[in-house]
Amino acid sequence: MIEHVDYVDADDTGLQFTYFKSDGVTEVVPGTGNEADIAVVRVELRIKVENGAQDVTQTLTTDVALRNRGEG
Repeated sequence: MIEHVDYVDADDTGLQFTYFKSDGVTEVVPGTGNEADIAVVRVELRIKVENGAQDVTQTLTTDVALRNRGEG
């Protein structure tokens, strides 16, 4: 367990990966699509910071363009 990650349970860990074609819009679902089409990986990390009586939750998101994948 990492401090401040908003871990709810084994199905909702606070960390999520989403895969896209090179257009950054068309989603590719691993295991059901052509994984060679994956050119962008979106990484989302939900964090929770205790702030006295009220906890604050924020989602940090970044897109990673994979080298040598998809259309150049």
